[in-house]
Amino acid sequence: MPLITIKSKTERFRRAGIEFSRAGVEIEASELTPEQRFAIASEPMLTVLVDGVAVDRPSAEDLADMRADMRAVIEQHAAEKAEAEKAEAEKAAAEKAEAEKAEAEKAEAEKAAAEKAEAEKAEAEKAEAEKAAAEKAEAEKAEAEKAAAEKAEAEKAAAAKDKKADKKPAK
Repeated sequence: MPLITIKSKTERFRRAGIEFSRAGVEIEASELTPEQRFAIASEPMLTVLVDGVAVDRPSAEDLADMRADMRAVIEQHAAEKAEAEKAEAEKAAAEKAEAEKAEAEKAEAEKAAAEKAEAEKAEAEKAEAEKAAAEKAEAEKAEAEKAAAEKAEAEKAAAAKDKKADKKPAK
């Protein structure tokens, strides 16, 4: 778009967020938003010049078309903004769901690990108890065998003594 000069009919005049003067302000037309173009074009206190030549003020019909175009741009911008906000909300919801899923999986893994550790501890305690019971049973068996051997030895000694006593002649 061309470079345009906009002059105010008074010493100073503000419109569309820009301050104009009688000397004029040069602006690249592409830098103006549709809203600014409409406000400047419809303002009778401003004169628009292209290459030093004044541009006729738009007719009422042209201004109406510009207003309609401006509304369309505003509506399109609003729709794009709403779509972007919707996409951002969906992204945030997906990220939240993913974080919650990861947290649930982490909690489940921690629970499973705790249950496994508890089961391993119980198994180790059971094995230790079985080992202690086996050692006790072995000790009791050894004690019983020793007692049985001592009893058998004592009975054998008593039998030998009785036999010896039977062989002695009576006096």
